[in-house]
Amino acid sequence: MYRFFKDTWIPDECFFQTMAYHFTPHDKISDRTLTFFEFNDWGKPYVFLDEHKDVLEGLPFFFARKIGGRAKGLRAHFADVAAQAARRPAWDVPARGEFPLRVDRILKSLPKSEANGPTLFHQLGRKGLAATLSYCQQPYAVLYGPPVFTRRLASYLRSETDLTVLGRIMNPEKVDFGPGVTEFKGLRSDDVEIRDFDRGNYFSRILTRCATPLVFELCPGENPIAERAFLQSGSGIVLPIVPSNDADEAWLLYWLLCTGASVDAMVKDRDEGSGLKVLWKAMDNHAKPEVRTEIAKFMSRSREKQISSAEQFRQITGGVYGDIGVAIGDRFSDLDAALASVDREEIIMSAPKTEQHLVSAFLGSEGKWEILRRAFPF
Repeated sequence: MYRFFKDTWIPDECFFQTMAYHFTPHDKISDRTLTFFEFNDWGKPYVFLDEHKDVLEGLPFFFARKIGGRAKGLRAHFADVAAQAARRPAWDVPARGEFPLRVDRILKSLPKSEANGPTLFHQLGRKGLAATLSYCQQPYAVLYGPPVFTRRLASYLRSETDLTVLGRIMNPEKVDFGPGVTEFKGLRSDDVEIRDFDRGNYFSRILTRCATPLVFELCPGENPIAERAFLQSGSGIVLPIVPSNDADEAWLLYWLLCTGASVDAMVKDRDEGSGLKVLWKAMDNHAKPEVRTEIAKFMSRSREKQISSAEQFRQITGGVYGDIGVAIGDRFSDLDAALASVDREEIIMSAPKTEQHLVSAFLGSEGKWEILRRAFPF
């Protein structure tokens, strides 16, 4: 038996049942499942929330799946029930053929709860990240800018809030869950091919694993398809980090700091030219010119239409995005201070070694950065 299951795909789906049937008297085994579960028309299990406690408690089952990750009250209630002394149930557990339960009636009677973003993803199929975000009811926040700055803001939020703060989850080289983190509740940093096969599904899997609102980093130009979806979606807050002015030197510095992921390409191309020629080629390796133009237009619109008052920004984000909006709005001045705390040496050292002299030169006059108060997509 062990030899058979050793090479079986997903053996836990049948191993324990086989062992129970092999070692347990058959009159002690129920002929029907003791777990209440149902799948919708798209092959996804129903997800139960706190509002479903009374319905689930009255069912003649010992288990139920799946309980939503945010259903803390439901989980706590059944943990208390499990800790109590065993008692005989008020109802009999009949065989499958005699079981009178009408599942369709139960599902229709379930209380209508507030939309839970990840449960809505179940009807989408593989339609891409933009389609997924259009159905998303679970707000999130995106730290959008050069990694040397987003890392500092992410570090601040990890230490000062209970938000779920991840790294560059759309990084083309790995799924970055944060410093030193290689796994996030079953998801792995080497899931790149799985993520890129269906970005929408993978992002929904991340959201369903977040016990608190999600914040993650996004580097401009490293994943244009994902960027476009997040920038155009109204499901989450995007916090763009930009130079304080629109001078050409400032934006050259901006893109130079974003090309850190292209270090190998930059060093390899060093023999093919020098100075700005190499810089432009490295920028093209990181993000095509049309992508940079699209991002520049987004940043320009964000600057023009940003909310001028910090207090108004706090009220709007809290009203529109709930808990994540309140957390970001209340701490916006602290985020500004965290951004300002990134010193000159740290910025220089974040660039590829061969280009640090250019970063140092550009920082001479373009050393100030800001977070745009952008509350809505453009």
